[in-house]
Amino acid sequence: MNKDKKINERFQRLSLVGNILRDQSLRRRYDYFYTKGFPKWKGTGYYYTKYRPGFILTIFIVFCLISFLHYFALKINRKQAYKRIENLKDEIKLQAWNSKIAPADGSDRKITNQENDQVFLVKNNGSVYLVTDDGDHLIDPNEININPGFKETLLFKLPVKLYNLTIGKLAGEIDTTIHYEKPVEEIEVTHQQPKKKKSRGKKVELPNGKVIYSRKK
Repeated sequence: MNKDKKINERFQRLSLVGNILRDQSLRRRYDYFYTKGFPKWKGTGYYYTKYRPGFILTIFIVFCLISFLHYFALKINRKQAYKRIENLKDEIKLQAWNSKIAPADGSDRKITNQENDQVFLVKNNGSVYLVTDDGDHLIDPNEININPGFKETLLFKLPVKLYNLTIGKLAGEIDTTIHYEKPVEEIEVTHQQPKKKKSRGKKVELPNGKVIYSRKK
């Protein structure tokens, strides 16, 4: 019985060898594995072992991927918010000044947004404030940090949150305070220069009734 089994296995191997020799693609594959090394043999074919990460490692990889996506989404959203506030400032100044140049008289201007009845105050230096019952609030796009740091990502926030709720209560909590120093906005304002009237010379009336002005010396 064992002898018949061995004969059957040899016959199967010979048949496989014959198929490889007849097929060019299989022969190239055989030559490759003959040079590089053969995988494990199982039954009548090759068995290719694949690396399969464990459950914990899989969760960690997925968590890291989600954290990176969260960081890029955070960065994109903040850049869009910064751009919206910047465009709003430019639009309000344009409505208040009727140009991109500050008025020459140095006055502040108030305008009302017709869509939501919000009142804005535009200072002569170009800064814009939202006027409310609580006071005037500066509209500054630099309040938004367009470059979020590592502490703002899930890769830091979630593990630290779990730590502070458990071990941190005994060993001391990790500080999660985010320090952001906004850049100082440099405002360059060009004032409208009042048009100078051309100075005229002395008024002279000619005999024919025509009036001319002599040149000023």
